[in-house]
Amino acid sequence: IDAVSVANNVTFPPQAMLTGLGTLDSAGIAHCGAGADLGTAHRPVVFERDGIRYGFLAYTAICWPFGMAAGPQTPGVATLRASTSYVPDLRSAEVPGRAPKVLTEPYPHELAAMVRDVEALRADCDVLVL
Repeated sequence: IDAVSVANNVTFPPQAMLTGLGTLDSAGIAHCGAGADLGTAHRPVVFERDGIRYGFLAYTAICWPFGMAAGPQTPGVATLRASTSYVPDLRSAEVPGRAPKVLTEPYPHELAAMVRDVEALRADCDVLVL
């Protein structure tokens, strides 16, 4: 195993996550998607195999409990959270039980951060895995 994504919903409490990242570091396994702060959580993994440079980034939209997202000076995961809203079907008054339209949209600032990360990494690798 050369690299792993650690952007997931099992990185809580922060001290357990940091201990796990230390274990990966000790084993020489690169990781992305979580860290001691926001910058570290967004740091990519890049390595070369057979002349091909691979770049990896990782994010999660599943954050439980709340507070798992990395902050400027707090440990956590790289997130791409979203909000969800429900729009009733126009015919629900005459056809009870009609399913609503589900609208899910990423948080704009988190989507913009991910796009910046991808654009920055793209120039440094042949294959980008997100």
